[in-house]
Amino acid sequence: MFTQGNTFHYNDISINYYEYGEGKPIIFIHGFGGASYSWRFIYKSFTESHKVFLIDLKGFGFSDKPREDKYSISDQADIIESFIIKKNLSNIILVGHSMGGAVALYTYFKLNKDINRLKGLILIDSAGYNQRLPYFINILRIPIVNILSLSFTPSEFAVKNVLRLSFYAENKITDEMIKSYAFFQSLPGAHYALIKTAKQIIPKDVDNVIMNFMQIKLPVLLIWGQNDNVIPMQYGRKMNSDMPYSRLKVIPECGHIPHEEKPNDVISEINNFLIDINRKKVGQ
Repeated sequence: MFTQGNTFHYNDISINYYEYGEGKPIIFIHGFGGASYSWRFIYKSFTESHKVFLIDLKGFGFSDKPREDKYSISDQADIIESFIIKKNLSNIILVGHSMGGAVALYTYFKLNKDINRLKGLILIDSAGYNQRLPYFINILRIPIVNILSLSFTPSEFAVKNVLRLSFYAENKITDEMIKSYAFFQSLPGAHYALIKTAKQIIPKDVDNVIMNFMQIKLPVLLIWGQNDNVIPMQYGRKMNSDMPYSRLKVIPECGHIPHEEKPNDVISEINNFLIDINRKKVGQ
């Protein structure tokens, strides 16, 4: 299990992050209910050639979980943008999974005028459209029910059910994985952050953002689990169609979390993408 890493301060909020390696930066942003722990199988593959940053979003992992309302996708992107600027990072590959993919997209639009900051986007089973939400997020959006559900459902039981929905091959869900995610959800303030994030997980300006997908000028790698039951494959195809410099790579017999279920496939696709970016090949 991860221990606490470095601390980045944003408006008196402590954001936990990890930093490894040297070279051009890659920033990994986890999904809803996750933490930097989510990237444990793949991040080391890039530390010899890149400076790798793993960031715990506000309200998740070891980052602060303040009792306030600013838990929207845009709020999270403000933190990532501030991190990038204060670290003076450039030529960044920004990697986001699920909700973290939406955060990566919003970060792109916030940094759009600063063309040297970002070099490419990697979106893994990414949120981005106004879709039907999975049951575990819908429950957290219902007043009273959300508090009762979190208070009376054992964390390991809840985590196991979410992972069963998120994985294609249930035999890849380990006890260690269940206990680790349950640990993060048991930290003080974690339940509050889950509820606040769930209530704001569909941005108010989502339709305007979708309209701007066609304006993304960076190379984009879309990685999707073929059997994703959380953000189905149809959204990966739509995103690929809407983004002019994107390529879609489908991982067969895989669910919503390819970097945990089939990490070697994800490492291979990311490596190929990085090679092509360095050769200035974009798109299909």
